[in-house]
Amino acid sequence: GNISRCDFRSTVRPQKSELFVKGLGWPAGGEAHKMLLRRLFCFENATIPAVLEGSRMYDQVETFLNEQRSSHLDILQDLLRIPSVSADSAFAGSVREAANFVRQQLAEAGMEAAIHETPGHPIVTGEWRKAGADAPTVLVYGHYDVQPPDPIDLWTTPPFEPTIRDGKIYARGATDDKGQMLTHILSAAAWLKTVGRLPVNVIFVIEGEEEVGSNNL
Repeated sequence: GNISRCDFRSTVRPQKSELFVKGLGWPAGGEAHKMLLRRLFCFENATIPAVLEGSRMYDQVETFLNEQRSSHLDILQDLLRIPSVSADSAFAGSVREAANFVRQQLAEAGMEAAIHETPGHPIVTGEWRKAGADAPTVLVYGHYDVQPPDPIDLWTTPPFEPTIRDGKIYARGATDDKGQMLTHILSAAAWLKTVGRLPVNVIFVIEGEEEVGSNNL
């Protein structure tokens, strides 16, 4: 049957509802799940079969990510080994190497990937616009450059030799922003490699000058 209309005025036209529901990845279930759909997303005419399809897609993606966990960690560590310090011209070659690495990951994910030259360090973009003109477009921002690692003597392990201790990975850029940025790319890749599509149009903009003011963004 249909999930009843929410109490709030819907901002989603009825003909878009199933598209949105399919992309959520919510597990099918009882009233709690249906209430979340109503309250958070205000769907009209959202059918239980659509929710079930979304759940199946989510399971596919989750299974793929679990299976690829080790290889994804290897990819992250390879990126962390690149000393892409944007503030020091001595590392310009490494910054370029990181840009090429990110472009490759976007391309392998199934995006139209490109490097855009600037007066400074390059900007990398990736686009997937096959969800349709009526679907939302999500812009994902990130950066591949990192802060200088000084003072080196305060590091327990070398900043560009990623090390896993107590379930955490230590390296310059592990969270700001290579780890977070790569998570977004690999998540999109998981959808495209399992489901074959994304529920929304996506544009990635990954720059190499965030740590120096983003003057050329």
